[in-house]
Amino acid sequence: MAMSVVYTNFNGRIVKENRAGVERYYAPDTLGSTALLLDSTGTVTDTFTYWPFGEVRSHTGTSTTPFTFIGTLGYYFSLAANWFYVRARFYQQTLGRWLTVDPVWPFQPPYLYGANSPGVNVDPSGLWYIHFQDCDPGQQQQVIAAMNFICGKVDSTPSALSDCLAASSCKIGGTRSGTWSGGSMGDFLSYLCNKSSKSEPINVQCDTGWSCKNRNGLQLPGLRPPMHLCPSAFGPGSGPLHCLMLHEFMHKGGYTHGSPPFDCISTIASC
Repeated sequence: MAMSVVYTNFNGRIVKENRAGVERYYAPDTLGSTALLLDSTGTVTDTFTYWPFGEVRSHTGTSTTPFTFIGTLGYYFSLAANWFYVRARFYQQTLGRWLTVDPVWPFQPPYLYGANSPGVNVDPSGLWYIHFQDCDPGQQQQVIAAMNFICGKVDSTPSALSDCLAASSCKIGGTRSGTWSGGSMGDFLSYLCNKSSKSEPINVQCDTGWSCKNRNGLQLPGLRPPMHLCPSAFGPGSGPLHCLMLHEFMHKGGYTHGSPPFDCISTIASC
């Protein structure tokens, strides 16, 4: 009989496993790769280091886990096949390339992994990568967890976000109506979770300049504007980060603050 393993995740990240009664806790590095495994007392049982494209450089300890390189974000390593399952595709770490064409090609390169910058970009969907600008490791982890939360909602209940955003309690002022439907919802899923052919990378800049005065985040105009997140966005007083990111995306979609006040954050939080 195969050994039973139960994994625990929190906000889209693997944090713990129970392998036939033996518990191990996952401690990631800044990208989401498993750096340490700890037992229930907090004692380190295993350590891991990696080459840039994901090959294990060193491993101390005797624990076995398929969640190594970007493992806490769901990259699953098949020992038999010697590649990673990453949701939409399979990734070959010895080549530093995907093994199949990107489903959203030609809007993304067909085989290129993480824009050839594996030290700063991750691709937990197998479809798009997140590019960070001026974000410290803790901020990067929070953004990735927020993205996993959002796209997990989309995967498990495709209508959940559209139903929430279209609710009568979600009052949107400005140039558009208070519903997400048709092309606008397609744009939303395209940008955040790559569910349509309009896909593009997620560009996140952690801003500390004048534009962050009295703000948690903002969108700037341009063909592919980055999502600017201010230091206060990562603090306890700003609410869940995924709510703020949804709010800022709505600005990207053309929504503006108006009257009544732009109060969709509270509605989105209830989703």
